[in-house]
Amino acid sequence: MNAYYIIFITTIIIYFLGKNKLIYWLGFVILFLFMAFRDYSVGGDSYDYMYSFLDVGTSPITNHWHISPIEFSFYALNWIVYNFIGPFPRIFFIISSFITLFPIFYYTKKHFSNYYKILAFYVLLYQYFFAYCFIMQYIAITILYIAFIQFAINKNIKRLIIGILFATSFHSSSIVCLAILPFLKYKITTSQLSWFVILSYILGRGGFLGLFLQLVGLNSIYNDRYTVSFENNFTLNGLLVTLYFVFLLNYLKIEKLYTLLYGIGIIGMNLLSFNGDIARIAWDFSIFGIIVLAHSQVKGGYNKLKLPIILISLIFGILVYFSFLFDNQARLNEYIFSLQ
Repeated sequence: MNAYYIIFITTIIIYFLGKNKLIYWLGFVILFLFMAFRDYSVGGDSYDYMYSFLDVGTSPITNHWHISPIEFSFYALNWIVYNFIGPFPRIFFIISSFITLFPIFYYTKKHFSNYYKILAFYVLLYQYFFAYCFIMQYIAITILYIAFIQFAINKNIKRLIIGILFATSFHSSSIVCLAILPFLKYKITTSQLSWFVILSYILGRGGFLGLFLQLVGLNSIYNDRYTVSFENNFTLNGLLVTLYFVFLLNYLKIEKLYTLLYGIGIIGMNLLSFNGDIARIAWDFSIFGIIVLAHSQVKGGYNKLKLPIILISLIFGILVYFSFLFDNQARLNEYIFSLQ
């Protein structure tokens, strides 16, 4: 557990002092080392990725495409690392950690003046730790993050589609991003998005959608863990995120693309909360919450509000960090540093 406190302290230092380039990139090095040299027991799927790497590398790459032909880039990465660098899972973890984390640091610094606060929320909102567990998806999410930021700048829909398809070649869930493209032209109002998010919580976290699935006989995709219960940390987190997003949505002055994407992520997590595996689709969008939360830290980034919103958002991020950590989200377990 001490390692997670070190990561937290590093994150707070980035938050307050990360405008200094040396501190910012030193923060990257620390976070990268913790991610790249974690033991295979840290992160629920880490062992699976280790064995998958060894399996893919020792046979023709085409043997594995029939399992998930869409995700050919991820299997190709495994095969290339194994056959051209060596049969060492640690090397694969180092490379996958770098291509997950470095582009986030680099492109955020390149395109945002409050880059260091965005990176702090990347850790506080637990995106960093989900990457410990879900390697394929978080490589894809990094690609989506870059693609949508580029779209916000140049509005080039063709490049965005290419980015989405490239991300899909690492994790198939990214294909759902194509479904939201029509909404990028439709001007959804702040009020409409607020009500959609609130309604999604009532239907999803309230258990109504799960109950409907049970009634129509789809019990196989229903999971009782996510039914409404105010003793359930997962549900309380959902309520906290939902209400605070609606609160910020009505006061922040920010590029609407990012609030729309984050809103879609929250709606997805709420509606799909009956099954944690399916709800992971929403993570492709919830990554943009780090931009929304960080924007609340910018002087002049909000209006009509006298409350100390900067402090509130920071406390919100800290609450998410520790509530997820103590609930062992992403099945982090005890941190063990390993070179093997």
